[in-house]
Amino acid sequence: MKRILSQIEAIIRCPDSRGLLPALLGALSRVYGGAVALRASAYRRGMLQRHRLPCKVVSIGNLTVGGTGKTPLTIYVARRLAAMGLKVAVLSRGYRGKAEAGGAVVSDGTRVLLGAGDAGDEPWMMARHLDGIRVLVGRDRFGSGLVACRRFGIEAVVLDDGFQHLRLKRDLDLLSFSGAAPLGNGHLLPRGPLREPLGAIARAHALILGGPATAQSIPTMGKPLFCAQRRTALRTVVGAGQADAGGSGPGSPFQDPNPLTFGDKKVFGFSGLADNDQFRRSLQPQFAAVVGFAGFADHLPYSRMDLNRLEKAAIHAGADILATTEKDFGRLPLPLALPLAVFGLDIDFAADAGAFEAFLRQALSD
Repeated sequence: MKRILSQIEAIIRCPDSRGLLPALLGALSRVYGGAVALRASAYRRGMLQRHRLPCKVVSIGNLTVGGTGKTPLTIYVARRLAAMGLKVAVLSRGYRGKAEAGGAVVSDGTRVLLGAGDAGDEPWMMARHLDGIRVLVGRDRFGSGLVACRRFGIEAVVLDDGFQHLRLKRDLDLLSFSGAAPLGNGHLLPRGPLREPLGAIARAHALILGGPATAQSIPTMGKPLFCAQRRTALRTVVGAGQADAGGSGPGSPFQDPNPLTFGDKKVFGFSGLADNDQFRRSLQPQFAAVVGFAGFADHLPYSRMDLNRLEKAAIHAGADILATTEKDFGRLPLPLALPLAVFGLDIDFAADAGAFEAFLRQALSD
């Protein structure tokens, strides 16, 4: 099974793979594409019902499976809307969290009420960052939005990973792209990483370009395009044998890290992301050497056995410290035998910040 999965991953990375398996995946992609088109048409024609919340709705999403910086973009947009004077909530599915099916309030804006296991790792992470902004989870985004409006008087909600959630009407759709190949190999699932055909870009109101992606690598279809810079940032360092990084409230996601550098440290990194290699590469300029790395499936619920194996591999490789992401941190059974550096991803529109904020104001004033 692992061998087949590895072959599929290689095919997804290559635009012109040939052979029986690519042909089979291509056939499945055509079936998938037909189903996606049929669903979109049903919503467009009113055959499937769409719902409107009594507040402004901004959706953050992408066209591909995997990380394109949607979560830091969601945090950024939620903060900008709050700075405009709006009462804001973030709505997330809470993928693989225990509260996904029934829905729940992850943060009331002052307290984080659920851990990563209940909320899902990304909503938990957002709740730790968003001071004064509520975070709710649930597969039924409309139901979560009604709870937010009725219980908290919310005036604007931000949908995390909402581009394909057509059931809920929105005022603004922001589509995120990143990476050297933001459209992958150009094929739909499972032959490639695309969730929808490229024509779906027409539904977006604006495109957000991050990382090494360029405007020439995607069809903009005349949509406004804003460039965002992404930066890996140290969140905290958890000492060996320490059971908690502290700082569980919004606004202070972790205890402030000591003003240290890792220029003389050898690191063993690990992550469970859609693109583990991206995090591995980000570690190289931070440390003296990356002596090992382990990549796991996205949203993996780490077991104590997983961590024991990681610790043994790191010690055997001569690592001074472990490193992971803040998304992974919520799924770790602490303590660990080695110190742990926890990194996050920040987003900054830099030169486009003013234009992007003006776009948000104009779009939500209509």
